[in-house]
Amino acid sequence: MVIDRLTQKDCREEYHLNQFDSSVLFVAPHGGGIEPGTDILCREISNGGFSYYSYICPEYNGDYGINHPFHIPSHRFNTPRSDYLVSMHERVCSLHLFNEQAEVVHVGGIDTKYCSAISDSLNHHGFSAILDLDNNCGLHRNNICNRGRFGMGVQLEISTGLAKCLIVDSKLTVHGKSFTDIVRLFWRERGYLQPLDV
Repeated sequence: MVIDRLTQKDCREEYHLNQFDSSVLFVAPHGGGIEPGTDILCREISNGGFSYYSYICPEYNGDYGINHPFHIPSHRFNTPRSDYLVSMHERVCSLHLFNEQAEVVHVGGIDTKYCSAISDSLNHHGFSAILDLDNNCGLHRNNICNRGRFGMGVQLEISTGLAKCLIVDSKLTVHGKSFTDIVRLFWRERGYLQPLDV
């Protein structure tokens, strides 16, 4: 099912396709007021040669996450543009927000090898990351993070507590810059930055 949320005048898609971006697409399907800060992190991680896609809606009565009226579950999220961008990449790494005051990242997705490796990398650099393969964290086959060419991807679930340390007044903090640098470096070290087959 292709969602019709784009008829909402205040919602928009933001994206960048880098034809020299090998294969990993960073996605924030619940950007703006839905899961605040995820689109900012997604855009920053992609800097330096990667592609990204964000679906951005405004705040709504203070509701966010699954309570936001424009929140669409990741396994049902698809627009013509997001489908096209996802299909152009081998892997997808999606960013999400969940309500938890502890400063932690839950790492999930079908690509268990990469999930484990990025969790280790974040922990090694001082962030608290939990490999979460038991709570349906990005495990649905139709989750947007698993719809790339390889059919498996990575989902980063960032707690609200950590998000407050990464972003203040819509700007990255020092910790936010460190976090995005670590995630970007993780993919760069794995050889991602080869020309796309377009």
